[in-house]
Amino acid sequence: MKVYLDDERKTPDGWVRCYWPDEVIELLYSGEVTEISLDHDLGDDERGTGYDVLLWIEEAVGGRGWQPPKISVHSANASARQKMEAAIRQIDKLTAAQRDYEKHWEDGKFLMIWDRSKPAWFIPEAGEPVLLAGSAEVSKLFDLGDGTVLGVDFGWKCYRKEFLDDGWRRPLTPQPMAIWNAQTGVCTGYLQGHHLGDVTGAELLDDNRLITWGRDYLVRVWSRQSGECTDILPLPLWPEPSDRRAVLSCEQFGQMKPSEKQRYINTRHLPSPDVRIDWIVRPGGKQYSFKCAAQSEKAQKVVKPWQPNTEQHASYRIWDLAGAEAGYSDWFITSDGRLCGGGTTYGASGQIYVWDGFYTLQMLIVGRHDCNMHLKGEVEPNVIVIENTLGIDAFDSYRFQL
Repeated sequence: MKVYLDDERKTPDGWVRCYWPDEVIELLYSGEVTEISLDHDLGDDERGTGYDVLLWIEEAVGGRGWQPPKISVHSANASARQKMEAAIRQIDKLTAAQRDYEKHWEDGKFLMIWDRSKPAWFIPEAGEPVLLAGSAEVSKLFDLGDGTVLGVDFGWKCYRKEFLDDGWRRPLTPQPMAIWNAQTGVCTGYLQGHHLGDVTGAELLDDNRLITWGRDYLVRVWSRQSGECTDILPLPLWPEPSDRRAVLSCEQFGQMKPSEKQRYINTRHLPSPDVRIDWIVRPGGKQYSFKCAAQSEKAQKVVKPWQPNTEQHASYRIWDLAGAEAGYSDWFITSDGRLCGGGTTYGASGQIYVWDGFYTLQMLIVGRHDCNMHLKGEVEPNVIVIENTLGIDAFDSYRFQL
């Protein structure tokens, strides 16, 4: 798509006409713009000029590693044209600086910047690293083994309409899970959905379906052709070797052979909990809910239920939590006998876990996921309060009904 910003001139053939900077920026969010041509004076400086588009692009490139389209200026305002051309040169410098992969750190087959401010690189078995265009802010990358790479944006909450409506920063990519060609570095498409927690694994099945699993304790099955999510099911429960009682683990699923994963996806032969995820966008707001029921109360002999108690720390039964995140609150037993614990700290996003030891796992997520949030506790039967430990706002607390 070619975009032409002007309030008076005739739009060239094959170009999309815009009259105001915000209209151009809205199209840039789509990821489909290949070229823009900008005028400066648009008849109302308070609403903006073509230079405002360049300021937005400069911030997106320098601050978030975004790949800009081809940019030109057709303004007759000589001084404004010079200013805009200087901005384009600065954008070109920022874009070129993204190719300095020597400053990246190695993470398996990938080179990444610690704060995800610049695009990542794929390391092939032979040859120079390949820049994955538009991959800034991607938190994890997975080599799918078929010449493609799956990237996952950690800021998944920004993609839900209720979070966007509440003022969350809009992402620069249309979906949080994207596929790149590992040879060209070009983004070839997006998965139509996302996990409600940190993604820990991805794998292609023999029938060309893609599966991903994560810290929401769900497995998502995707059509490799369309990117649509065709099924959602919970991760299986695992026996602890000493007494075969229930353990929650994403890592254990990742250690299964591909054939075992495929068998679980197709037949669900292992026991699994019913997973319910609840979130509140802002203090005092509505409690949203998503449930993935697995009919886990059927009779089975693989794993025994575990009676939660505070003497056995949750990381012993929820294995993936051990040393994975900071800022956990003390674990306690709710009035109806469930284990409750978890929390977040600045820079480490976590959840509050409520687990009955077998059948039901509930996760509580708050909008302020990047701040020091901890459990205040069960203020009344089956009512959990999560609050901000920094004390910035006395009303910065979230009240969940279990």
